[in-house]
Amino acid sequence: MGALLLMVILFLVFSVSALVVYSFKSMSISMRRGIGVPLISCAIIVPLIIGFYSFVKKVEATHVGVVVNSRTRQVVNAGVGYNVISPFESLKKIQATVVSFTHETDEEAGVFYGAQTKNGSYVTLISKVSVKIQNDKANIYYQKFGDKTLKAPEMEQYVISKLEKNLLKVFTKYEPNELMKEKGPLATEEIIDLLREDLLSDGIYLENLINADIEGDKTSEDILAQIQQVSIKREYEEKLKETIQAANENKRLQAEGDKTAAIIKAEGEAEALIKMNEALASNVNVIELKRLEVLMKFAEKWKGDTPTVNGTGNLLGIDLNEFIKTKTE
Repeated sequence: MGALLLMVILFLVFSVSALVVYSFKSMSISMRRGIGVPLISCAIIVPLIIGFYSFVKKVEATHVGVVVNSRTRQVVNAGVGYNVISPFESLKKIQATVVSFTHETDEEAGVFYGAQTKNGSYVTLISKVSVKIQNDKANIYYQKFGDKTLKAPEMEQYVISKLEKNLLKVFTKYEPNELMKEKGPLATEEIIDLLREDLLSDGIYLENLINADIEGDKTSEDILAQIQQVSIKREYEEKLKETIQAANENKRLQAEGDKTAAIIKAEGEAEALIKMNEALASNVNVIELKRLEVLMKFAEKWKGDTPTVNGTGNLLGIDLNEFIKTKTE
């Protein structure tokens, strides 16, 4: 809708500009034509170019396309190549290349893949299924799944669930030894027919299905025991992993605690020294007290001899300043 409005505005702007130019009588005819003709050309060409890029859309050969009408909510298929859409429509493209999924029993993960047979026991197998979006049913696919490609994980799960349903439907007709021998290919053909019809109703085409390594004659108890064993093993591994992680975390916290305590102690000692130095530097009384303490210690060691004083006021043979300095240090 925005593109159409832009086309109309540009057409009116260029057209009105051309009319204004032609209305100037003071200009010569040749000058008016020289300006007016390009404006008229732009009024036609520019909207057409915008319309082409806005309303002509291409669908590549590797994609499927659908046209969605925003007013009626109708979804119709778009062919490969160029498609013309209206201002109220939009073109949606989805990658349509063939996608393959392989599904099998994973004993380590505790995942069982197989089906029940005629006698009630189970067989396991490996299935490879290849699918793509059907071109003429792209609108059905889009209405159900939107613009998700078949490579999306949820789409793989969807296809496998359809496969498992049809496996069960067919395998219950046969004995395990029949499926592992001559009846295996026949059963696969039946599954292909059922699965193709099932998927096509959702716009998905089944390219191929290969069932290989059909084996086993297991009861449900065997399968449950196997899954339970794997579950116990996995639970033990998870607990062991959690224990190791907790021990490592405790070591890390202890190391950080020791480091933090050492830092706090060092910072406290440094702060105390800084405050002491600041007090000594700023408090004259403290310095005087230290000096008196040194003099008292000197007096305690004096034996009563009368010292000789020289002209500078120092005791003969004793440098008081040096003595005080030494005692202070």
